[in-house]
Formats: sequence, structure tokens, C-alpha cells
Amino acid sequence: MNIDMMMNITAVIPAYSDRCIVNNSVISLATQWIPDDTFKLEIIIVNDKVDKPYQYDYYLSQDFKTNILKPNIELKIINNKSNVGQGESRNNGIKAAKNNWILLCDEDDSYACNAVYRFWEILKKEHNEGEEKKPVALIAAPLYGFDKDMFRQLIPSNSIWVNSKLYNREFLEKHNVWFPTGVNSHRSEDYPFIRCLDYAIAHDTTYKRIDIQENADTFYWWYPNPQSRSRCDAHYGSLLAGYTMKSSAMIFDYFEKFSKLHNIEKEEDEFLKHEILNMTFYSWQNYLWFLKDLAQGWSDCKEEYWEILKSSLKELREKLLVYYDEIVPSDIIAVQYSVKNQSDCRFVESWRGRFEDFVEHGDVVLNYSFKEVKEYCNTLQFDGANHEIHASYVKAWEKRHLNK
Repeated sequence: MNIDMMMNITAVIPAYSDRCIVNNSVISLATQWIPDDTFKLEIIIVNDKVDKPYQYDYYLSQDFKTNILKPNIELKIINNKSNVGQGESRNNGIKAAKNNWILLCDEDDSYACNAVYRFWEILKKEHNEGEEKKPVALIAAPLYGFDKDMFRQLIPSNSIWVNSKLYNREFLEKHNVWFPTGVNSHRSEDYPFIRCLDYAIAHDTTYKRIDIQENADTFYWWYPNPQSRSRCDAHYGSLLAGYTMKSSAMIFDYFEKFSKLHNIEKEEDEFLKHEILNMTFYSWQNYLWFLKDLAQGWSDCKEEYWEILKSSLKELREKLLVYYDEIVPSDIIAVQYSVKNQSDCRFVESWRGRFEDFVEHGDVVLNYSFKEVKEYCNTLQFDGANHEIHASYVKAWEKRHLNK
């Protein structure tokens, strides 16, 4: 079998950390098992540490090529001219790739030793000569996520994670799907990319998506990096809603432009309705955690964090109200499950009422100034299970026990 140039694959690694952190991802791809005369793999390391342009040059050395890099695999390094963040670094790598099929790998994660070949096998099956099939836009596989205690969780292929997926660059370019740039490239950059891609796939019926079923033999391992932003910032989870919603303003802009171009009626766009519901619930849950963090002594919280969060959540609620009469309880239950089990949202029991109450009536706290919300949070107390200790609850408990 001759090597089919149309089915070669490029893996992009956006890198910023020291080589001791990046090494795991590079080695996992440089040593992939690829049978002779099947396909070639290109690895692109995008160096975003502009003050250290040579920190990954070992991977270009003869020693690395001779003793580690497997046949049919080549590696190159791109140095960003300025620190642009993970999202824009991925864009740079995708645009520089010489192959159409793209894999993404975070600098501190790794792929299974035969993962790339397994993606290629599925791709080859979809391109059998003589068979008319829809071209593939995306092949998505489950992955394992590990927490700091190395507890393992299987994350399904339909999650918002951008890794453990094989992308058709032709499809990305056709529908102008890219990671956000600028300041939004540094935080929550995965979410708008994957949601815009999912929207394009859902509405372009000339392509198809392939989801690999969950099984014990996964493709990708996500490991906690103690140097990452999410590990170094104790309150990163409280900021996720604000950052995600701010960067995700592009999601609705993208949906609107796409729907106009393809004559999609908003009233009939179930994907759009679900996305607004999903984003509103996600943001509302992180809003509760934000208040809890303030109540528990978040001393360096900035006013801009609160302004970003409250303006985003109020805007999302207004968008959801347009379609809320079409939302049924099972829709909310499904979103609750997906956000809780397939996202990085942190949950806390609500003392501000039900989500449905928030959508229908709003929340007066979202009108507070930063000073007022801090004063409000000073009145809150939480027990060890993260349940808010209501004064009314305490009085009821005392009354029950005193009557005994």
C-alpha cells in the first residue's frame, strides 16, 4: 500500500512550560506505532515562551531523531513572535500543518502508543474506494482525565475537550472555525472553538461526525499540571463562568452569521436553544461558587471579575427568556447532568433558589455593586458539605431539638 498523502496527520502541541513538562506529550507522539507504508505523522511544537526560543531544540537534534523519533514521523518547531496563549498557538500550528488531518495535544498530556494509527484506521475505512460516503468532519474519542490524587475519570467523546479528536482542516477552513485570539486565547479557549465546530457539523449535512464509543482502551490521557493556571489559582473555578462567557460572545456571533449564510430560522434551531440553556446553567452554577468563594475569604478578588460574571449571566438570561416557553423540565435535567458530569463546573447547593426561579425572576444580587456583593457574602456561612447555613434553617433545627 502506498502512502496516501491525503490521509497523513499533523499533531499540534502548544507549549510554554519547561521541557520536563512538555517531554511527556512529545515522546508519546514521537514514538507512535505506525506500520510501514500506511501514513506519515507530522509533529508541530508551537513555542509560546518567547524569551526562550531554543528551549525545545533538543527535539531537533540528531540524538533525538536517531534514538527516539520513529520512522514515518517528523517534528518541527514554530516560535511565536509574542506570547499569544494556548488558543492562538493552536491556530498557528494548524495553519502551518502540511497535512489536512489535525490532532491536538496539550503540553502536559499524552496519547496512547497506537492512538494515531487507530484514528487513521477509522479514516481509511471511511475512504474505501468505490464507496460513496459523506466526508468526515471530525472523529472524536473518549479520554481519561486524572485529578491531583490520580483518580481516573472517563470523559466521553462528546465533551467540550478539544483533545483526543481528529479534525478535518478543510472543514475548519470552510466554516471559519478557529480558536479565539487576543486575551481570550489565554482562558477558556476550548469552549467557543468546540461549540462553533459542533454547530457547523450539526448544520452542514454534507459532512458527518464519528464518535468512538467509550471503552477501557482510550486514546488520550489528561494529567494535572501543577504549573498550569488552573492549578496555581485557587479561585480559577470561580472565574471560569466569567471568562467562558466573555470569550463565548463569539459563539453567538458565529451562530448568527452561520444561520444567515445558510438560511437557518432561529425558531427552528434546536442547537441554538440548547446551547443558550447550557451556557446559562453553567454560568449560574459558577456564579453560586463565586459567591461562596467570596464568603470564605477570597481577599484578592477584583471588581472586574464580578463585573464580567454578572454582565455575562444577565445577558445569557435575557437570551434564554426568548425561548424559555419552549423549554421543558427534561431539558433542564439533561443540561444539569451534562454540565455536572462533562464540564469543569464546580457545583454547590443553591441557596438562591432554583435555576428555574432565576430564569423567570432574575436575582437581585446581580444588581449589586462589588462593594455590596462583598457585604452580602460576609453574611453567608457554609458547612463542610458546602451547604449554605441559612438563619431560618438554624432556627428550625434549634426549635426541633429544644422541643425534644
